[in-house]
Amino acid sequence: MMRLSSFAIAAVLLSLAASSIAQLTNAPIELQTLLSAFAKMEGLEAKFVEEKRMQLLTAPLVSEGRLYFARPGYLLRRIDAPQPSKVLITPTTLIVDDGATQQVIDLEARQDVRSFVGSFVSLLAGDQDALTAAYRIRIRKLETRRWRMELAPRASPLSDIISKVWVTGTGLSVAEIHVFDTNGDEAITRMSDVNPNRRFDASERKALFGIEAP
Repeated sequence: MMRLSSFAIAAVLLSLAASSIAQLTNAPIELQTLLSAFAKMEGLEAKFVEEKRMQLLTAPLVSEGRLYFARPGYLLRRIDAPQPSKVLITPTTLIVDDGATQQVIDLEARQDVRSFVGSFVSLLAGDQDALTAAYRIRIRKLETRRWRMELAPRASPLSDIISKVWVTGTGLSVAEIHVFDTNGDEAITRMSDVNPNRRFDASERKALFGIEAP
């Protein structure tokens, strides 16, 4: 369950973080510049299409849905087709719901899961020290205005789940997030209709993230 969930979790967090690049000025892509932009993002909504390439399947699995992010640390990845499901991350729990069963993980009780989720949250928070402690990071300039941010886990438990992650874009637009699993499986998430300035009212916060009004 956790190995398959690693695709979902990484896609949620990296897609949300990478999409805030669209707010940057037309300047050279540098790590600190990206992290500064990530730290300023208050909320987000976007469409996505994900393609899973798995060693045991002859054809990729394709799904589509929406991503939602609200501070402080509420992340929802909702698949609409072909089979509805969702992954919800809160500051204290990870919930994986496939429509038939629901798995609720207490992040305080699961150090391995908390380390995995926390490292990506560091990206959203713009915490360069925490991020570079967990990952070796390189930003490559590709042809024309294309670029790729490459993240490689430094140690277990992250390195047991993920081999590497690539975030690729052109100019100020993110094209895709590519997660390479340690067993050879891959997941590619492509973003569209990104709104990096999304604000959620009280009813939306409850419906999407389960946040009760104070």
